[in-house]
Amino acid sequence: MSSSELRSRGTWRRAREFALATCAAWLVVQNAVLLAAFSTMRPDAAWHAAGSVLRAALAVMAPLWLIPLILLAGGAIALAARAVPAARTCEERHG
Repeated sequence: MSSSELRSRGTWRRAREFALATCAAWLVVQNAVLLAAFSTMRPDAAWHAAGSVLRAALAVMAPLWLIPLILLAGGAIALAARAVPAARTCEERHG
């Protein structure tokens, strides 16, 4: 590997680590805000808010059950395609 490739790889690694650290920090801040908001609410309002958040999360996540199903179907098709013998060429059929 040349030195420019190593520098480029190091740059991408640093950028990836920075993005991961930024996302992790954002999640910590977001969870702290949610915890503070829920802890200052009355219990009935907190339950109502939690139910609304849960309904919204389920509405967003519900279509995602198709992803593993599609992956399994694709894997099954790929395995089935490997089991089918290759088609013979015209020369093999007619000599």
